[in-house]
Amino acid sequence: MRRNWIIAEFTYDDLIAVYIVDVSQVRGNLKQIDNSRLDVTYEYYPNDVDVFIFQYSVDLFMSDGFPILERPILNKLYERKSLYSRSGYGRVANQVYFMVEFPYRKCGLLSYLNPREEQLFQRWGAKEIHLTAAWDGKVIWRRFGYQPPEDEFAILGLRYQHWATIHGIEYQEPQNINDFPEEFLKDDCVKLITMYKVLEECI
Repeated sequence: MRRNWIIAEFTYDDLIAVYIVDVSQVRGNLKQIDNSRLDVTYEYYPNDVDVFIFQYSVDLFMSDGFPILERPILNKLYERKSLYSRSGYGRVANQVYFMVEFPYRKCGLLSYLNPREEQLFQRWGAKEIHLTAAWDGKVIWRRFGYQPPEDEFAILGLRYQHWATIHGIEYQEPQNINDFPEEFLKDDCVKLITMYKVLEECI
């Protein structure tokens, strides 16, 4: 266990294990990932209302030392944060950055890491995962069960109605995030989407 480690639900070694990539589970260029170069750093701090936050970053590299990520993965664990799925507060994992360099996209990295991260967050006791999706992430994250909060969804619906009108597309009222066409979500009229996922209680 690392010095000054104060998370009770998992150890530093548990955190490291999440990001050790099994090359048999990824594709293409990622077959050359070098797990020995894995770099994980962390820190603790209170935010402006003295709510405990644990923040950690992860950097991944190829065998030639080339970075796999545009910037390191950054996740924050909030002891107490407003929930999107219901009223009230709870532990929340906030995924701040997950951006893969172009040569390593569509190689299965997110599909591999996402369930492992979710399992760690569940173990810690997170009620929800929050993130802000941009670029391709606006389409990709919904495939993993993420959805916008109700108010964000309502705004998206209005933007979609306007977008459908100017593009001459028959408008059908969306019922969930999966009802929006990819072309709309990738359009410049949708810059960012706040999204969340509810985590099941660990038994």
